Amino acid sequence: MLQNQVMVFFGVNPWDSLVQRPQHLARGFSRHNQVVYVDPTAFSVFTRLALSLQGDLSTRGWLPRLRHLTDSLHVLTPPPLFPLSLWSNGTNRLNARAASHLLARVLKRLGLRAGILWTSSPQHHLFPELVPADLVCYDCLDNFPAFYPGRRARLLAEQERDLLGKAQVTFVTDPSLESKCRSRCQRVHLLPNAVAPQFLNGRTLPCPAQISSLPRPVIGCAGTFSHWVDLSLLRSLAAARPAWSFVMVGPCAGLAAPSGPPNLHFPGEKRHDDLPAWLDAMDVCLIPFIPGELTRSVNPVKLYEYLARGKPVVAADTQALRPFAKFCALATGPEGFLTAIEAALAESGRAKIRRRQRGMRFAADNTWEHRLREAGGILAELLRRQRTAGQATSARPGANPPQTAAHPFRDGKHPGTPPQ
Repeated sequence: MLQNQVMVFFGVNPWDSLVQRPQHLARGFSRHNQVVYVDPTAFSVFTRLALSLQGDLSTRGWLPRLRHLTDSLHVLTPPPLFPLSLWSNGTNRLNARAASHLLARVLKRLGLRAGILWTSSPQHHLFPELVPADLVCYDCLDNFPAFYPGRRARLLAEQERDLLGKAQVTFVTDPSLESKCRSRCQRVHLLPNAVAPQFLNGRTLPCPAQISSLPRPVIGCAGTFSHWVDLSLLRSLAAARPAWSFVMVGPCAGLAAPSGPPNLHFPGEKRHDDLPAWLDAMDVCLIPFIPGELTRSVNPVKLYEYLARGKPVVAADTQALRPFAKFCALATGPEGFLTAIEAALAESGRAKIRRRQRGMRFAADNTWEHRLREAGGILAELLRRQRTAGQATSARPGANPPQTAAHPFRDGKHPGTPPQ
C-alpha cells in the first residue's frame, strides 16, 4: 500500500458532483497519504454567470475555497476562470497557470510538497511542468476526444499526447485504451472501475418514498444522462410497455429535462450513499449506451454497482461490455432490449440464485479497495526505483547532486519516454 506520500489529484469532475472514480480513489489514498483534490479548472466565469441567472447557487462561488474533509483529505476549488478552455490551448494555459499558483499557495499553507501528481484529463497536460513533483500519473478514464466533434476533439487529442509523454505511468479503464496510450507512455496498466463497499451489503433496503407507489415492474438505470445515453431507446421502451415503470436516477448533463411517456421518470441526482436503496427498488437495471466511438471504451461503474445488488442487467451491445456478457444480457434496439428485459423478469428458482451469486461474487472481487492496492503498489514501486536510481547517481565519484530528483520534467520528458 502506498504510504506517507503527498498526492495532488486533478479531478475531472467536482468533488461535490456525482461520486465517481476520482473521488473514490482520492478518498481511499487519503487513508495513508496526504491528498489535495483540485476541482476542475474548466469552470468559467460565463458558466457561473449563466448559473446565477438561472437561480442555481448550489455550485461553487466566485472565490477560491479550501476545505479540510479530514486531516489528510483537502479539496481545493479554484474560482471561475477564463472561458473557452476546451477551444483554445492559450486559454487552457492561462487557467492552468492560475490554478497552479493557487495550488502552490495552498501547499505552502499546509506545509506540503507534491510528491505524486494524479491527472485525469487531457486538459491537465500542463500541470507536470507547472507543479514540481516526483511522479506524474495519468488516469485515462475514457476516450476523451470522442466526447466532442471537430476542433475540440483535435485539441483534446493533442493535449492527451502531450500528457502521455510527460506521465511516468498511465492507468486505463478499458483494454481498448491501452494501445493508444502505450504509443506515448511505456508504463501502462489496466485498472478497471470498481464498486464502493456500501453496495456489497446484501440486505435489501426499503424502497425510496419517491417511487414506492409506482406500478411494478420497475426498470431502472443510474448514472449521468447525456449524449452517450440513448434517450430515444428509453422512450421507445416506455411507450411499448405502458404498464411498466421506467426510473432513470441521476443528473441530466447538458440536456433539457427529458420528456417521454408518463411511465418514464427522471427523479434527478441522489446521494451516492442512497443509491443502493434505489437499485434495490429496480427489478431490472439498464445500461442504455449509444454504441459508437465514445462508448466502445467505457467501463461503466454502474455495472459493478448493479451486480453488487444482485440485479439482472440488460446492456447495450458495445465492445467494452462484451467481456461481461456472462454477467449481463447484451441487446440492440428496442425489440432486443424488451426481449432481454422480459427474460430477466421471468427468471426464477435456481437460475436466478446462481445469476445473483455470480454477479455479487464478481463485484466483491472488484472493489475500490482492490484498485487502491493495485495502483498504490505500482506507484510505490516506481518511487522506490526513483530513489534507488538517485542514490546510485549521487554515489558515483564526481557526480553532481541529482538536480532533477524533485522535478524530473524540466525538458518536458522523463527517462524512457519514446522518441517524439
